[in-house]
Amino acid sequence: MVAIAPEKVHDIIRHNPHEMVAIAPEKVHDCELHEGERGVVGSVVSWHFTYGTYHMTYLFLPEF
Repeated sequence: MVAIAPEKVHDIIRHNPHEMVAIAPEKVHDCELHEGERGVVGSVVSWHFTYGTYHMTYLFLPEF
């Protein structure tokens, strides 16, 4: 487990999500920008990650 300030996590997810893959490659496998620009309201980003034994995809639409 990595200890990190909540503000830093928010900044990484919003502006530099590809860094999450480098921080936790065993859990976060990929982050794809589908529409818009990184960190901008209305953009569409998909995350590919492992949760327990499941490989999952999460579609993220930033609202703030």
